[in-house]
Parts: sequence; structure tokens; C-alpha cells
Amino acid sequence: MYYEVFWRTFRDSKRLLIYYAAGVALLAVMEMAIYPSIHGIEGLQQLFDQYPKELLAAFGIPSGGSFLTAAGFLQGELFGFMMPAVFLFYAIGMGGNLIAGEEQRGRLELLLAQPVSRTRILAQRGLVLVLGLAILVSTLFLSLWLFSLAFGVQLNTAALLSQSAITGFLALAFGFLALSLGAAFGSLGLAVGLPAVFAVLSYMVNAFAAMVENLDRLKSLSLFYYYGSAPPILHGLNMSNMLVLLAFGIVVFALGFPLFNRRDTGV
Repeated sequence: MYYEVFWRTFRDSKRLLIYYAAGVALLAVMEMAIYPSIHGIEGLQQLFDQYPKELLAAFGIPSGGSFLTAAGFLQGELFGFMMPAVFLFYAIGMGGNLIAGEEQRGRLELLLAQPVSRTRILAQRGLVLVLGLAILVSTLFLSLWLFSLAFGVQLNTAALLSQSAITGFLALAFGFLALSLGAAFGSLGLAVGLPAVFAVLSYMVNAFAAMVENLDRLKSLSLFYYYGSAPPILHGLNMSNMLVLLAFGIVVFALGFPLFNRRDTGV
């Protein structure tokens, strides 16, 4: 069966995916449940307006009177930091384990000994990461959409879908980086650690770029800049930002194939 590697890997990882999907849904429900009470607090927007716009932007909180809107609240409370962090934990951890983790546990050698090419193994394990993130994106969107209806919260459906999708594309970029590093070097620590450090630095550069002149020049190198500079939930779909994230992920994933094919794994 041509896709046996894909389905076997997906079955082995589905329990972790279920846990993450449940966590994503729980976070979404909690935020939707909290919003009606936050919306009714007098003077809250005036309090936020007293803070510098640059400081609010550093934490993903919209300024200009939009925080008390449903879209602004979700951007500040959910999409500014919390949900990207959850998606990145899943994507980097999964990406690192798909090749490097299996190799360190002694399972990759058994697979490589079978009549299946390394290219097919890497491609199908990459598809497992894509499918997992697609399920998380769907869970996020459906949870927010359904419970916005349940709590009577008005949200633009297309903007919500775009925001959920770009969160998945951000995670996919880092997940493919972890997968390729694991395929290229076979080290789980490197495959998970390097993308994690890159994600933290990328977030910090984008967050504090408006307050530090030297960082402002580097913000275009941050993947979080393309994720958070024009949040779709507030501004609608920005296809160029989404394509940058997708292109980065595809390029780093493609680089992993020749490195994995040439690497000596002892098999």
C-alpha cells in the first residue's frame, strides 16, 4: 500500500493530536465564554488606551478602541500569543519526532530496511504533520464559530477562518523546519531546540520592533511579523503574508529531502 507509512504514522500519533485538539477547543470555549462579561466592563477600553500603542502591540493587543470588540478581544487574548504557542508546541514537537525521534528510539532503522524510499518516508511523514495541523485549524475555527453563535457573539466568519488558517501556516513553517532538521541530522534535541529558539527570537523581534529602532530593521526576517502585522480577524485576509509563511515551510521541507537521502543512518 503506497500510503502505508502515512497511515501508520498518523495512527501512532492520533492520541497526542486528540489531546491537542481538546486543548484548542477548551481554550476557544473559555475565551468565548469570558468575552460577554469583559465586554460589559466600563472603563476597560479607556484603561488600555492609556498604554502606549507599541507596548500593546508587543503583546498582540489591538489599540484604537477595538479591544472590546469580539474580534479585538480574541486577537488580544487568544491569537496574539496563546494559540500560536499551542500550535507551535504541537508542530515543533511532532516535526522533530517524525524522523529524529523515531531514529533515537531505534524504530527508523526498521522502516529504512523495508522496500520504501527515504523520499517517500519523509514526504508521507510531512503529510502527517500537515493533516494534524489541518485538524487543529478546523477544531479552532469550528469551536470559535459554534460557540460564538451559542453566546451571541458577532464574528466575521471569513475573517475567523483566515485567522485560524494563518495560525496553522505559522505552525507549519516551524514544524517543517523541525522535520527537516531531524531528517538532516538525526538529532531530536537539534530538531526541536533550534526551531524553538528561532520561534522565541522571531516572536521577540516582532514584538519589540516598534520600540527598538535596530529591531525594527529586522522585523521582516521574523515569521511572526507575517503572522501578526495585519491579523486577518481584524483586517481580513492578507494573502501575501500567508504565502510567505507557506513558502518558507515548503523551502525548508524541500531542503530536507537531499540531506536525508545522503545521510548515513547505518542502514
